[in-house]
Amino acid sequence: MPLQTYLWLVGPLVLFCFVLALSVRRAAHRRVTLEMARTRGRSSEAGLASAMSDALTRLRGQELAHQARYEALAGFMEQVVESLPGGVFVLGRDGNLRIANTEAVRWLGLSRAEGQVLWTLDGTEPLRRVAQECLQRMARHDATVVGPGAPGTAVPVTVMPLRAADGDVDGVLYLVHVEHVA
Repeated sequence: MPLQTYLWLVGPLVLFCFVLALSVRRAAHRRVTLEMARTRGRSSEAGLASAMSDALTRLRGQELAHQARYEALAGFMEQVVESLPGGVFVLGRDGNLRIANTEAVRWLGLSRAEGQVLWTLDGTEPLRRVAQECLQRMARHDATVVGPGAPGTAVPVTVMPLRAADGDVDGVLYLVHVEHVA
């Protein structure tokens, strides 16, 4: 797979993780002190209660802003994945389908995408073998596979391990190299 395609896939995910981590970090560092409450000219208990109420209101506003940013980024990522040529889908280590564009869903022969455990469906054994080889080598693996939704049509597939933030493998990314799956 060309480096440019890989960067188009991974770049927005990295950006999303960075923005989310930065937002969480900023929210965690906001503290209200007793000294701030005293400067408001109130008794320490009433001032502290008022300051805490203000802080909770501010945190709720920040939470809503973060949620809106998350939803915007999630929508953007969905558009990116959907606009890629060919099929793109991500499976968790257990075979649970996490993300799939329309071409991948069609190639897999599914009626709906997310949440299905792919390994329980007929015709997915070749996909499982390719994923196992990829995970054993912990590197990109290229193969030719017949899709469950496109019997008799073998297409090139690239499979790459996906790592979680802690470095453990979290799943695999499949790139199905077809322009359009009938």
